[in-house]
Amino acid sequence: MAKRYKIDSTIKIYDKFLAEGDADHQKVGWGSAESQKKRFEVLSAVGDLGGCSVLDVGCGIGGLYEYLTGIYTKLSYTGVDINPNMLKIAASRHPGLSFICADLLAENNLLENSRFDYVFLSGALNLSHDNQEQIVRDMMAKMFLISNKGIALNFLSVLSDFYKDREYYSNPVKILQSALKISRKVVLRHDYMPHDFTIYIYK
Repeated sequence: MAKRYKIDSTIKIYDKFLAEGDADHQKVGWGSAESQKKRFEVLSAVGDLGGCSVLDVGCGIGGLYEYLTGIYTKLSYTGVDINPNMLKIAASRHPGLSFICADLLAENNLLENSRFDYVFLSGALNLSHDNQEQIVRDMMAKMFLISNKGIALNFLSVLSDFYKDREYYSNPVKILQSALKISRKVVLRHDYMPHDFTIYIYK
């Protein structure tokens, strides 16, 4: 397991997004509502989620839940994030849902023995850390371990036509190679935006 990333600094970055953002997508660091929705659309295409249990890793203020419930009426949702301030907003908007403050890569975390049909991650691996490649591999492996059917997660692409400081751009070829070490049932999508890609890994 990789050395844990700098959680405190990551929380501070997202606290800044939260404080300065007017619209919901700005509060979680996305460039536009349209790009956030497109990412959600592609993530949810991993399978038929009707009646399934899902875990949203890096759930922020609950945007993916709002998107999914616009499509599926029967869905069991749990959100997890390292930022307690994000979770306070999510919980206030969606009382009765389970929002957990935890680091999925930490030992003995609150979700260690939980299982979900699908596990999602949208944008939570886009900040640059010294050991980012290992963090990504560990996160994919942990997500897959606690899933029953599969996982879907997205990345900024190293093939992007623009780059921003502090953001991490992943190599889709390396991500695919790592995914194939987890499962032989893998789909990589690099077809929906020029600076982004999504990978599905199935049981």
